[in-house]
Amino acid sequence: MGEQLQNPSEVSKSSFYDELHKHLRREDMIQFFRLTNKGVFLQEDAFEMIYSAYQSWQQKKRGETEVLSIEKIRKRLIGSEPLPLQYLVEGKKCLLGYLMPNSLPSPGSGKNLPATGTLFDPTNYLDARDPIFQNTPGIVLRNTPKDGVLVEIKTKKQLYYVPTETIKQFAEVCRASHLLGREFPETGESLRGCLLPLKSILERLRPLGQNHSLMVPTDLLQSENRFFQFKNLIVVIRGDRLLRFYERKGKGEVQLLRGEMGKISGKEGDPRTIRGFSPNHEKGFSLGKIWIRGMSFLLHPNALMQFIRNFPRSKGQKRLGPHFSLPQVLLQFVPAFFRSQPLKDEEARKLPMRYRTAGARYRRFADWVFVITDKNVISSCFLFREEKPRKRTADVAQSSPRV
Repeated sequence: MGEQLQNPSEVSKSSFYDELHKHLRREDMIQFFRLTNKGVFLQEDAFEMIYSAYQSWQQKKRGETEVLSIEKIRKRLIGSEPLPLQYLVEGKKCLLGYLMPNSLPSPGSGKNLPATGTLFDPTNYLDARDPIFQNTPGIVLRNTPKDGVLVEIKTKKQLYYVPTETIKQFAEVCRASHLLGREFPETGESLRGCLLPLKSILERLRPLGQNHSLMVPTDLLQSENRFFQFKNLIVVIRGDRLLRFYERKGKGEVQLLRGEMGKISGKEGDPRTIRGFSPNHEKGFSLGKIWIRGMSFLLHPNALMQFIRNFPRSKGQKRLGPHFSLPQVLLQFVPAFFRSQPLKDEEARKLPMRYRTAGARYRRFADWVFVITDKNVISSCFLFREEKPRKRTADVAQSSPRV
């Protein structure tokens, strides 16, 4: 009987990688293959070579002329999951490719493969020697002493400078955003995959005016910062340098609220100095607790987001500036809730049906109504003003007597 084929988990124990050099041209092996301490690295356009080498090795090993399909060879060498892209940096060169699974040759048998370079995961690493950006219009990568890799992105209107840390933050926002992730799926794979989407976004930015109502991270309230928008994404720019990205709706806005709550926790004048408020810095849905006469209410992010959106239309409260921070919002929200009074059932029935929640209780202060659901959660809030009865006018004017 013929020798049994090896399964993918046994490839590294076989003689394939020990004998790989026998089935490759010397110049191809030097150009496209490297031996690392984790196994065999091959450049991204060398799969056909290793498939052909495996076909040749298998036929010689079994003495048969069976031709295996590319899919079958791929499954044996790699498995069913796609391989993650890797950087291999050697001197002034940066190679892009893949680390073959279970590919360490036997001790001493890998001496025929070039062994050099260091592997890096491009998920959170950017290299100025990346060959794809050597000829990409409008994108240049430079090594700098201060920022490491600095990305220059040129649009039709302006040249922008983006440090690697800002690229990482852009990637985090895209990977957490359903909207951005769907439009730019490549941002979830690597930092290098973020550069072309970022260039596309910068070309389509809409400036936000100085009077545009916007919550801003506390450390970005400086007047020299400019704010731009692409869909739900806010881009903060100072001069020609990109500083920050954040979303103003959905999951990204919740993350912003939680991040800002954490940042202000140890500063003088933070929300903990507001009477009756305890910020939450642990895991959980609430942003904190508001205490009224010994009773605690959990603050849901949705309630605070609705307060931010509706605040410009409210009456009788101190105005927030066009650009405001989370502490400034809380300094308005917490006292308003603290001064609110429970609504009686007959008063609650006057509220619009679209705002009512089954089993909820309601508290009101001025034109604000706060919705309290199970376990004393402040789940939402809205503006409500009762319409004043209009004066009725005579339907028919008195007619003058005929002459």
